[in-house]
Amino acid sequence: MTDDADEFGSISDFFHERAAKSRSWADTLYPGQHYMRADFDQIVGQNVARFRKAMGLSQADLAASISGEDDVIHQQTVQKIEKGTRPLKYSEAIRICTALHITPVQLGDLPAHAQSNAHFQRAINDVSEAQAKLLDVVGQELVNHLIALAELVGLARAGEKGHQPDPYLIEYAEKLLRANWGMLLNEAILVDIHTRYTRGDELSAQIAEAASPASAFEKVAERTMSMTRTDDSPSIEDNNDEPDA
Repeated sequence: MTDDADEFGSISDFFHERAAKSRSWADTLYPGQHYMRADFDQIVGQNVARFRKAMGLSQADLAASISGEDDVIHQQTVQKIEKGTRPLKYSEAIRICTALHITPVQLGDLPAHAQSNAHFQRAINDVSEAQAKLLDVVGQELVNHLIALAELVGLARAGEKGHQPDPYLIEYAEKLLRANWGMLLNEAILVDIHTRYTRGDELSAQIAEAASPASAFEKVAERTMSMTRTDDSPSIEDNNDEPDA
């Protein structure tokens, strides 16, 4: 990509043009200070470094994320941009903003405000990463247990009298299957269920199309109950993992 492809030659040009068109905008961004291009390149570079670190990226990581097939950005280029010795092209700034989840205006923030934003972004990013790990580990394990529980409920509903658990156990199991696990975990559960039941019989298709975990697990129970009544599916005793004495 060439400079001619940029709407502005550099991110400095973008800010110069905005400042020229709106003195109030410049005064808001830089209260009581003169707008200097050389100083601005350093401000931009420092902010790129702040927000890059807030996202947990190395200079090489950022370079790779903003590189294109015909416009490869090297780690050394990012290093020069962060030092303020190499002006940041406007097109590169847009790609950096996308990679760092910020706006072009944030690249020009003064240090105190930029640092405040970076601290919050880092904390939010840490929570998001921990949340993703939680969904990966806990989500799959939870789905496994809930599906097993739903199948047991189906078996109990189809079982003959005298071969069922106490009613309070079935009631409590059904309560767990109707639980709301929170928006993100609910979504993870539905994705997992869709993957498991996307192919198969009509009831499997209904499970995959369920709008909530509760309705999906109810369909799992119905499917198990239907299969139990039509074939020799395992009984509740057969689902007990404890070995015979």
